[in-house]
Amino acid sequence: MENIIKAFLHNKTVCKTAPVYQYNQGMVLQIVGCELPESYRADFSSSETGTSKPVLGSGDIVSVPYEYFVPGATIHCWIVISGNDYTVTKLHIMIPVDKRATPTNEEPTPEQQSALDEAIAALNGAVGTIPHISVSGTSLIID
Repeated sequence: MENIIKAFLHNKTVCKTAPVYQYNQGMVLQIVGCELPESYRADFSSSETGTSKPVLGSGDIVSVPYEYFVPGATIHCWIVISGNDYTVTKLHIMIPVDKRATPTNEEPTPEQQSALDEAIAALNGAVGTIPHISVSGTSLIID
């Protein structure tokens, strides 16, 4: 899926993910290579100091709040495990955010919309002309 940010821990307590773009929405963080309880707290922040926002994590997945993609700064996530008589920060995950132009809700001009519609129609038409290719045993079948 396009909305998954993977953090590969593999016996580490600090990890940096691949970068994602500013203004991404609906993103989730998947933690790979680390045993976690079924439920835990993930504290998100735009800096290593200051305040953080807690989010409930489940299994190896936690949702990343959209607000942290807006500034275009590295997103910090600390995984916090709690028991009956303890609370321990177990992991620190950094998600680099690459800046991009601010998206707007500006409508295209009629000329731009026409060009977009024509391009989409041409692409959709071309998809119908691509033959279906499959392999059966040692034979190549083109439909």
